[in-house]
Amino acid sequence: MWEDGKLTCLVTSEYLQARNDEAINKHAISAGQRDGATVWKGARTVLCTLEIHLDLDLSTVGTNINQHPDVRRPTKKALAPSFWMLIMIETFMLSLNTSEVMANIAGGFLFTAYACMRGEQSGNCSFGFEALLSHDGRFKGEQILHGMVFREKSPKNSSAVPRPFWMCVRSIRGDRRWFDRLLSMLGGMDGQRRVKCVYRDFDAPNNSHDPSKATKPLLCPLLRVKLLRGVQCMIKEACNFSLGEQLRITVHSSRRFMPYCCASSKEPATRAVECGRWSSITAQMHDLIPSELRQAKEAEEVGNLPGKYSAPLKVERVGEILSLQLFHVRDVFNSGDWTHIPKIDDGFDLLVLYNETTDGV
Repeated sequence: MWEDGKLTCLVTSEYLQARNDEAINKHAISAGQRDGATVWKGARTVLCTLEIHLDLDLSTVGTNINQHPDVRRPTKKALAPSFWMLIMIETFMLSLNTSEVMANIAGGFLFTAYACMRGEQSGNCSFGFEALLSHDGRFKGEQILHGMVFREKSPKNSSAVPRPFWMCVRSIRGDRRWFDRLLSMLGGMDGQRRVKCVYRDFDAPNNSHDPSKATKPLLCPLLRVKLLRGVQCMIKEACNFSLGEQLRITVHSSRRFMPYCCASSKEPATRAVECGRWSSITAQMHDLIPSELRQAKEAEEVGNLPGKYSAPLKVERVGEILSLQLFHVRDVFNSGDWTHIPKIDDGFDLLVLYNETTDGV
């Protein structure tokens, strides 16, 4: 209600309260982590902007809403994929009956699991076909992919700089066919031998987020809610999960695989940190920052960066740590009937048993 050329504070508060209630009710039935509890603050900011630029008085000063203090839902940790899940996803990806869109999402999930990459980084990364380093240490013949993410996770945008990453190409089955197929699906992104993202978006009728209804892949990254929905639909098809099991998987789930392997293998903290991509890792060393390397000649040749511009021993150490984790998992896979591995509830205790019986050798 307008009074003396301005909107009353009561009406403004009612509007913000309605926006808040609508957002909370909407997110209460979703599977994501957002709960809508701060939507009203964004709406108030928009009203403040209108006041400034249109010379209006919308009575935003002092407005507030009634919100239960416990409205925010507790944060849930993303579920780490089990060995069984990764095996089923790889089998699903390589099946001739799997569509290109579904196979790409399956390959992206495997890629982010082995590279320990966050979902949001998968749409803004770079690696080349030629960027394979043959590991010459204990695991000779292991192929390590080298690339970079353009923004690391950081609470401050100004601190979010590009960082390199490394990934073992051979899966827990010792097979690299999944990687070759993924590259074949990503190779046409820009007509060059350079990949800019891992998950490709897709077109579907009525803007559906279900990849099983996709009509064609698109030349752009698959992101946010559509990526989450795509991953969950792929998991349902590959692992024959129920709706409840499907919703336990998030975009962040794949990233937790390598850290769980390190924890179960009793890897020392100074080495396990490399698989988790946490603070004080090799990728954060000043001389390996891609933005610094771009100033050098041929800096865009990402595959040549480790050999040309970094201390080889640093990269060798990371490659050895990554290879060791998958070496242990492959031994577990080859030592028995993997069909008895728990489908969704970890199975990482098998690594603990393996290390107790082999002393981690």
